[in-house]
Amino acid sequence: MNRLDPPITFDDAAALDTLASNVRLGSYPALAAHLIAIKAGYSQYVGVHGNVLTITPVVLPKALGKSLISHYASPPQDLTNIGELREESAVGTCPMCGSLHTWSLDHVLPKETHPAFAIFTPNLVPACHCNTKRGTALVGPNPGERILHPYFDDVLAERNLAARFDDLGRAPRITIRVLRHHTDPAYPAVSFHLEKVVLPAGARRYMIKRWARLVRQPSAIAANLSRRPQTLGELTDTLERERDRADDSRESKNNWDSLFLTGLLDAHVIGWLFDRLVDPLRNDDAPLRI
Repeated sequence: MNRLDPPITFDDAAALDTLASNVRLGSYPALAAHLIAIKAGYSQYVGVHGNVLTITPVVLPKALGKSLISHYASPPQDLTNIGELREESAVGTCPMCGSLHTWSLDHVLPKETHPAFAIFTPNLVPACHCNTKRGTALVGPNPGERILHPYFDDVLAERNLAARFDDLGRAPRITIRVLRHHTDPAYPAVSFHLEKVVLPAGARRYMIKRWARLVRQPSAIAANLSRRPQTLGELTDTLERERDRADDSRESKNNWDSLFLTGLLDAHVIGWLFDRLVDPLRNDDAPLRI
């Protein structure tokens, strides 16, 4: 999860006009009759800041919708934005789920259900396999429940999620929690996004593997843990610095490494970890004795 600067250099409305007059494309001549409706949809999408609760669907003939989806899959020369976005989406932290996987280019509003936005630049975002696993989920049954949009939702730039470790031991119970208070206006959207995007992408499995790595070799999680901390405060500083480095290197406060490290800073976890790191029967950087 991350807030991204939206691509703003491509003129989507002008591209539509050019496509509509291209007799070699499958969208000709039907696209011309729907230009006004599609452009209005584009304007409304941006006007509501990508909020999927309030974006008005644009109804198109099925054949035209399929043609626009085809233009996304194999962009004509006039859609240079798609190729450029695909190249820029090659690597990095996934802004949709926070995974460290390689990106592809995908849609916030699914092209299958919203074909009018299949080639619309603000609807095209970098994403890993999480977007496929999300399917067509957009909104929930309760007020404010929706997926978040990397180009518009400023809340994505803040720390929203953290791992939660309970029943501590070699295989603790691990969940992921929302850090925002339940009265926060952004809470329903963040919670829904966690359920429909982050968890299906495998975030909990990642936390399980990182915990196992922590137990086997603490310095694999934070280099300074190669030696035992002298105080609980020193351990706290070490983990906070490591989390800050993860934030910076992943360019996201909600990448999965930062979620894991934030969870380690919980009072009941860091106290448990400190006791095992300073165990007199354990050598520096040896596995934790559990």
